Amino acid sequence: MLNSGNTQDKHSGSSASQTQNAQNPTPLGFQDQEKEQLDFLAEMLLMARDLGKPVILHCRDNGTGEAAVHTLATTHMMDMLDRVFHRHCFIGELEELRQWQRELTHVKFGFTMKSVQDPRMVALIPPGQLLLETDAPYLPPAPGCRLNHPWNILSLAKEVSFIRNMPASLLLKIANANAMEIYVHRAH
Repeated sequence: MLNSGNTQDKHSGSSASQTQNAQNPTPLGFQDQEKEQLDFLAEMLLMARDLGKPVILHCRDNGTGEAAVHTLATTHMMDMLDRVFHRHCFIGELEELRQWQRELTHVKFGFTMKSVQDPRMVALIPPGQLLLETDAPYLPPAPGCRLNHPWNILSLAKEVSFIRNMPASLLLKIANANAMEIYVHRAH
């Protein structure tokens, strides 16, 4: 899905998009299968709407931002702007961030250790749109750790709280409340 995504409800285990599978975590290339991925995204958006589920989008391409542009255009085409979206592993540029914030009223952005390499983006996300992710085991681990695992969320929280100049404990509470809003309160 544009190498974009995965509308998988992590709590129920239902999977709306499978551009990645458990045996092969390498996603399909956006440029290679653009039409198929966009068609699949449209189907998954309808399924998420019918089931009342949030949508997880992982927009990834070769750095052009093309996948995010096409994903956003598809949400427009499908009249899905009021849905709850989780931009998994967000590493976009400022223009992309602002466009998604303007056009999707219920979007939240997931940040990983890779995302904090650009502290400007981390600082620009309003607290109510911030999620913390380790994306274990796929992304590199926190510094000084040999394996990426969910417990690395604490290292990430320290990094993000430093960038945002706030206590890590407060940041964790905010990020947890945001995740609960998406995956607990709205998922029922």
